[in-house]
Amino acid sequence: MGKLKDEITSTSGSPVKGHQYQSTSQAESLRKTKKRKHEGASTNNNDLIPSTSQIKEPKVADYSHSEEDEVDLEKLHERDGSITSNTPTVNIMPKDMYCFCKYILDLDEQKTLHLTGRKANVKFNTLLRDVPNVDPSYDLAQLQTCFVQFYRWATLMSEVPMTEAIKKVMDFVQTDHILQRYPEFPKLQSLWSIFINKSDPAQLFAKNDNLRETFKDKTNKNVVEAEEEFKQRKHDVIVACKDFLEKYKNSLFEQQITSIQKGVKIGEGSGDNQVKGRTEKKQKKPRPTAFDLFKKTKKGKYLNLPEEERDRKLLRQFDKLDPGQRNIYETIAKDY
Repeated sequence: MGKLKDEITSTSGSPVKGHQYQSTSQAESLRKTKKRKHEGASTNNNDLIPSTSQIKEPKVADYSHSEEDEVDLEKLHERDGSITSNTPTVNIMPKDMYCFCKYILDLDEQKTLHLTGRKANVKFNTLLRDVPNVDPSYDLAQLQTCFVQFYRWATLMSEVPMTEAIKKVMDFVQTDHILQRYPEFPKLQSLWSIFINKSDPAQLFAKNDNLRETFKDKTNKNVVEAEEEFKQRKHDVIVACKDFLEKYKNSLFEQQITSIQKGVKIGEGSGDNQVKGRTEKKQKKPRPTAFDLFKKTKKGKYLNLPEEERDRKLLRQFDKLDPGQRNIYETIAKDY
């Protein structure tokens, strides 16, 4: 009886254990089979694809293996006023914005306004400053804010057809000003900017101390140091431009090559007289605006950006100042 019980126990237990063992073996066998197939596929692919062992992988997120057909840019790169935000960020209705945009284009077509060469970051109040009979019911500040938000949404990669996006990029990469976007491309700081950096920040708002008058004084310590630094920086930039052109000439368009060569030629043809000429030219510039003064107080901000993009960022900050703060800058600007 005990023997029979042992046999029953053995018989009843064995199938379960045996089934588990069999399943594990099958899974392991399947895994090895898949691995061999994968290795075989890799071997076949290597016959067709050149070795990339020497290629340095860029430090960017790789979405190419994602199961999604589209990159969720809105999720990965959140923006202010996201289109999915629960907080409304615009209060201009679609048709109203459409009509206002058409109004701007009609003015251009009628030659009342000239949009050719104007960038999209020009403010509406500036754009329409000299246009007669602008409808006073237009809230240009509100339209400006909403226009910027609508433009952000309209140019999301999820909204732009691929053909348009490709053509836009192809056009943009042929321009010469794209070079300024590359950190390696040499950039020359202006003589005035160097002088400002050497000046006492407190002097920027001293009504009795006109920095532009100080800038005319060739014996002033800061002026002398600024001119010497400018000459050295200019020399370094010329050398760096030549190196950049030599290194990337085959990767640049003719317009970009010509632009660099022209800059080098102008730089090499200038000497001490050119520096002094730049100084005198700076002196004849119109008095600084309130924004110019605001920008001077932010001389350490966004120095890694191209000058045009840096100005745009600072202008946005300036526009957010309360009336009292803004009035200070405007009052000081009048005293220049």
